[in-house]
Amino acid sequence: MVVAGDVVIITGSAGGIGRHLAHRFAQEGARVAVADVRPLDTVVDELKDLGADVLAVPTDVTNEDDVRAMAARVASHFGQIDTLINNAGIVTHFSWMPRWPAVRDMDLAFFRKVMGVNLAGTFLCTKHVIPYMEKRR
Repeated sequence: MVVAGDVVIITGSAGGIGRHLAHRFAQEGARVAVADVRPLDTVVDELKDLGADVLAVPTDVTNEDDVRAMAARVASHFGQIDTLINNAGIVTHFSWMPRWPAVRDMDLAFFRKVMGVNLAGTFLCTKHVIPYMEKRR
């Protein structure tokens, strides 16, 4: 993986797959922006211990103002954005998460929350990061 010097944004990076991706990109020399609604202190400390250039950006991917501000802050801080990893998501296949209810028992608010994070969050992050990436071709 040739990413040394690149700027990578990883959503959902406070834990799980996002946290591991942040470690891997940092080990390869990328400058890493970690974004999540959960606290980012642990992953930031871990990345700094690796010698990484890291920026923590608390972000709710379902909030367009948050996402717009996140993209602008990353671009301002690092001067560019090269890669976006839309990792934020609500999943239920991990042991610490409750299983989704059957569709017949599912509350519409729950469905909307899942779609807001998993689908709209991906859309919003892509929408607001693309202009910065297009500048870099």
